[in-house]
Amino acid sequence: MQKKDIEGLLEDKIDSEERKQLVKQVLKDPEKIKALAIQKAKQVSKFENSEVSEPELDSQFSKVLRRIGVKPRVKYFSAAAVVVLFLSFGLYYFNPVSSNNEIVMVNTSIGGQEHVVLPDGTKVLLNANSEIQYPKVFKDNIREVTLIGEALFEVVRNEHKPLVVKTDNGLSVRVLGTVFNVKSYPDDKEIQTTLISGKVEVIKQNDSKDPIVLKPSQQAAYHKKEKRLIVDTVNALDAISWKDNKLIFNETPLEQVVLDLQRKYNVKFKITSKELLDYKYSGTFDNLTVKECMRLLKVSSPIDYTITNNIITLKQE
Repeated sequence: MQKKDIEGLLEDKIDSEERKQLVKQVLKDPEKIKALAIQKAKQVSKFENSEVSEPELDSQFSKVLRRIGVKPRVKYFSAAAVVVLFLSFGLYYFNPVSSNNEIVMVNTSIGGQEHVVLPDGTKVLLNANSEIQYPKVFKDNIREVTLIGEALFEVVRNEHKPLVVKTDNGLSVRVLGTVFNVKSYPDDKEIQTTLISGKVEVIKQNDSKDPIVLKPSQQAAYHKKEKRLIVDTVNALDAISWKDNKLIFNETPLEQVVLDLQRKYNVKFKITSKELLDYKYSGTFDNLTVKECMRLLKVSSPIDYTITNNIITLKQE
């Protein structure tokens, strides 16, 4: 990222689309996050020294948050927390002159979770490695948000203004007021919508006239490759066990198990046995460390493993 780009972000010299792209670049590099945070801390606090200590930076972030009416909750200088700060408050904090069309973007790191309250009071719990975008003010006759990843929604009822959750694969969920979970990670083969209570409509792109209505404990799984939508009855509480730091698998393909573990524990997996690609795993990882998960996987399935640095290699036993 060039100097002019940093200045553009800090001084609001670029349009919203370019800003969004630069933000995504920054989030891929912890050093860029740190550099931008330090530069903004200097700018806001008018530091004269070229060096800013981490305690000083934490203090300045806390002061700025209090100034805009946000209660500091964590040590903001840590890499993951700076990401949350940047995305949760960035469009306000880094761009004080806002408009009614402003889009708020909240992002979680691998292994993290974040509570979000939408402008209408709807509560959202964002799972690890996820992102939600929503307008600062819901206008017209719809409440529209965009989700990448996974989130649990507790929607404030409004019969005249439905909430619509859009995913990046042409699938939308429309509700008036209910509790439901959406899992829509780019790497997953399916998009899953699980209804906990109330009623939701699952809508395929260009097929808004024929939505699928779910009942509690039903799950709609959209298979991306085949573009098929299948509805099954499931244990809804299993689908949202992640909020309590649990992972529950029920005849889940090993490829999907691996993806979920990577997001939770920030590790990489290699599957060396082709036979394992078709293996379906059932089991519960209840607040375990990644090593405990691997030991449980080994004793409960025909799978062996080795761990080298941050890479876990799986093979058939």
